[in-house]
Amino acid sequence: MPEPESALDWPELHLKAVVAQPDDQLVLVSVDWPAHPGQSAMLLLALDGGDVRSLSLLSEWCARQASVSPLRYPPPRLVLRRRQSLQRVHAQLLAEDPA
Repeated sequence: MPEPESALDWPELHLKAVVAQPDDQLVLVSVDWPAHPGQSAMLLLALDGGDVRSLSLLSEWCARQASVSPLRYPPPRLVLRRRQSLQRVHAQLLAEDPA
């Protein structure tokens, strides 16, 4: 099985930190892959402006160490979905830095 090229290829993410810029539209998110200790990445996301709950959901998921599944759409669009929930965050991936 080939190595994932991006954290968005991982089947499960845990959010370790969520840092928002002053306008709350750009967010730096530190993620790891629970099944593979040592696999982590930093994601710079642009949150959809129409969804005012996105930042609070990301912060809540981080605090609760919730499992999150990434869903890719035509790049650079993505959706982060809390596993076993209907909660979703729509965003655009601006940059990724594997750690």
